[in-house]
Amino acid sequence: MRNTSAPINRMLVSAVKELLSEYKSKSLSSLALLLKFVRMPVSILTIVASTVAIVYFIFSLAYSHEQGTPYQFRATGYLVEGIVMCVLFVMNATLYVRESRLRHLEVHDSAADIIAELEKLRMGGEHVWTRVCNCN
Repeated sequence: MRNTSAPINRMLVSAVKELLSEYKSKSLSSLALLLKFVRMPVSILTIVASTVAIVYFIFSLAYSHEQGTPYQFRATGYLVEGIVMCVLFVMNATLYVRESRLRHLEVHDSAADIIAELEKLRMGGEHVWTRVCNCN
């Protein structure tokens, strides 16, 4: 039986290699990932909420000095809340950038493994389905 899958295998390997080279050339920079994270609605809401909490602390502090009323404990609570939101935002941004890079590397490595397996099948001269299903 003549092996007609060799040209198809070569075309498949060359197409996958081309896609892999394009995918590898689109390297992910930390700044681009960070900007993508900041543009998310949840991130915008976190930035607005933490800013409002810190601004409320500043205005309540100024108001309590004018009026002589003891709002310091409540104002300090808003300051702590704003700082905690800022810290959580930074942690989430760090995790987002890290996970995006790891996902990118995982996809790249999986594609490279697929190419290696296709190369091995092509070099062996076997029909792809014969190797996969153990058919004769």
